[in-house]
Amino acid sequence: MRDIFPESTFESKAYGNSNFQQLVAAAPDKETGQIEIKNQDAFVLTQWLEQGVFDALTNEYLKAIRFYVLTKHPVSGELIPIESYEFKMTYDDDDTV
Repeated sequence: MRDIFPESTFESKAYGNSNFQQLVAAAPDKETGQIEIKNQDAFVLTQWLEQGVFDALTNEYLKAIRFYVLTKHPVSGELIPIESYEFKMTYDDDDTV
């Protein structure tokens, strides 16, 4: 998965007839039940999505989101995008019939 997060932070999940690798940044400890953070960077990303993006979607504040995967240029050290995703949202108007 582009070596952004360690392999241990991914779990295979089935959805329909396909299998996906799902980022799992934290999980309950089997003995104590306390949340164990597997990877701090992955945890920050999932918290941003869950608390920020999903809240904005629920409240219909979000019009679009752009998500970039960046890497450092091997010579200059400059951050350069290697992938980008754009999601645009539309919401049903409650007044429409």
